[in-house]
Amino acid sequence: MVCLVLVLLPGSTVTALAGWPRGLLQSALAPMSQLFGQAGWSGDGPTAVVSDTTRAPLAEGPSLDYLRALEDENRRLRLLVEQLAESNEMLTRPAVRQVLAPVLALAERNVGMTVGVGERSGVAPDDTVVSGPHLIGRVSNVAPLTSDIDPIARPGVRLQVRIVPATELQPNREVFAWVDYDRAEGAFVAELKLNAEVEAGDIAHLVDDRWPLLARGRVVGVVTKLDDRTSKPLLLKRVVIAPERRVENLRRVVVLVERAQQGGTP
Repeated sequence: MVCLVLVLLPGSTVTALAGWPRGLLQSALAPMSQLFGQAGWSGDGPTAVVSDTTRAPLAEGPSLDYLRALEDENRRLRLLVEQLAESNEMLTRPAVRQVLAPVLALAERNVGMTVGVGERSGVAPDDTVVSGPHLIGRVSNVAPLTSDIDPIARPGVRLQVRIVPATELQPNREVFAWVDYDRAEGAFVAELKLNAEVEAGDIAHLVDDRWPLLARGRVVGVVTKLDDRTSKPLLLKRVVIAPERRVENLRRVVVLVERAQQGGTP
């Protein structure tokens, strides 16, 4: 302890004390030694503090896999809430009106549908048709009381999409791709490079500038599988993106009408 105290003193003081007898030196430095001792210091290092306090064992909780699954589900729901909030903000702008449209009929093989709103409701050709955050199609023909809709899920449709993780509010990866509807799959298909960062469960959003502005950003579908059934299996991978809203299951849709073009009753 004496050596420790000497180390902490100024050099001139240590030189002056060097000639003192050891017993006298210990007596002189005793108060400082007591202070260091109370603070838990000794010549060999800090003293250990021993406590007899015991803690009750923790109760066994849920597994790590279960907690991770809950976290992923929470992120997915937060993303959905954010998407719905953005959609609601866009739809409540003065320039846009939502027209609820009952589905009256489906064309053969679901390549088209007829809904029960038309010119009198302000609907016009090329209007966007949605179901929640999901893109369904757009208006092709309009009559006074009805309209025909071309769904996106039909042969010959080609779209540009942005694929991002479903569980990230601020995605740390994204892939832009052209997708084509495949009747056999009942889904959209894209061929991407093998190193493209796409995983099952990712969400594909429309970014195609050939579509109205109100359609862009809408959900086209979800990545359901990836495989190597491509023209170049060693270079490309096949990505399947399935729409979450099937035309045959819809009973009503929403037509997004721009107020500037309305000619019917509000």
